[in-house]
Amino acid sequence: HTVQLKQEGITTSSVVKDWIFLEGQDRVVVAIVDSKGQWIVQRQQRYALPGGPVLTPVQGMLIPEKESPFVAAQRIVLQQTGLTTTASQETESLPKDSFSPMLDEYGLQDGKVPDKFQRDWTFLGRYRNLGDQGGGFTYSYLLQNAVPGSAKGGTVDFLPPLNNLREQPELVTMGMQHVKETLQNGDFPEITGVATMSLALQGVQS
Repeated sequence: HTVQLKQEGITTSSVVKDWIFLEGQDRVVVAIVDSKGQWIVQRQQRYALPGGPVLTPVQGMLIPEKESPFVAAQRIVLQQTGLTTTASQETESLPKDSFSPMLDEYGLQDGKVPDKFQRDWTFLGRYRNLGDQGGGFTYSYLLQNAVPGSAKGGTVDFLPPLNNLREQPELVTMGMQHVKETLQNGDFPEITGVATMSLALQGVQS
């Protein structure tokens, strides 16, 4: 990108012609609380993180031009945990060619939760991964009152699909105090996970 620098709202003559800009694929991150009040996270090896398996909330990429952030969140939660909501079970799946994005004034997907799902789903916000260099957007959600939508959903016996850059993820059940301690100890090593879990804690407590 070519960037013209500004200082105190006044355009200067300083221009950078080779500003590095990487637009990564947008992703969703979901903090999940099941119908018994237990938090559901994953433990798995992450390719870019050193050491052994780490804890992370459920997350994944949007399918470009095919789904909204909220639809992606529903899909990813069901695929990776076998969990869903009663409202989701009552809604028929839309055909793949029915995608119609809800865009804001900047032409970006807004990530909002439709009214019929707001009993269980909370949109925690859309966040830029790198404010100066792109990196895509992260859409954070809180899902409460999650119930099984697949066999063994939400239990350690549920087997999510295997990603070729990760080992088979394991579902972990945690109480709220354990989640707080895990955050304080730095045991969620990705900033998107830290942000989503922290925002979700505020949403559950309020």
